[in-house]
Amino acid sequence: MSAKPLRPATIPCICGMCVVLQVLLIPDLHLPLPIGAEDIFIGDLLLHNFPLRVASLQMGGSHLYSLLTYALLHGSWMHLALNLLGLWLTGTTLERLLGWQKTLWVVLAGALAGAAGFLLSLQLDPRLPDTLSCVGASAILTSCLGTITTLFPKSQSLILFFGIPFHIKTILLVPLFLLFCVIECFFPELQTAYGAHLGGWIAGLLFGCLFRKDLTAPERE
Repeated sequence: MSAKPLRPATIPCICGMCVVLQVLLIPDLHLPLPIGAEDIFIGDLLLHNFPLRVASLQMGGSHLYSLLTYALLHGSWMHLALNLLGLWLTGTTLERLLGWQKTLWVVLAGALAGAAGFLLSLQLDPRLPDTLSCVGASAILTSCLGTITTLFPKSQSLILFFGIPFHIKTILLVPLFLLFCVIECFFPELQTAYGAHLGGWIAGLLFGCLFRKDLTAPERE
């Protein structure tokens, strides 16, 4: 009996990378780099280089990777758990329907659009300082949600409200998500990147429109 070939899996890989990076941020986990500097650790380098900051982008092309890496880093274990729970529920469903390659495009577009939305919010919202940084996979999550909303507007979706699961019609995610973004905008003390959430969501809606035809001819890998 031959073993089944391994298939690429976008969402599990993204979740795995997020967990690994969060482990590297543990303060008591000392993993010194072999560069002759005893006081430099991997966690310090991650916190310095991976978050999305205006100052980092202004330093030139060598820091443009933060437009993607910010989505792999999280501010706390709770932040990580909430994002990965939502990403696993929505992203794996999307990956089963579209395949790993198209899901990867949704992930990358969501991260980039989320970065653009965050930077735009810094420009348009005077309450947000330019020194503010952005981390988290929320834009990837909202991109997956936006794609599913466009693909299955009449289906039922499972959402979590304070940890309590609810089933609602998928199309209702549009007004609910917009309301969520408005609340985030009017309460900056929540410290949530509403620009990144909205940017990822818009990217997901567009990709959902692009991939609708694939549902009539499922991709086999």
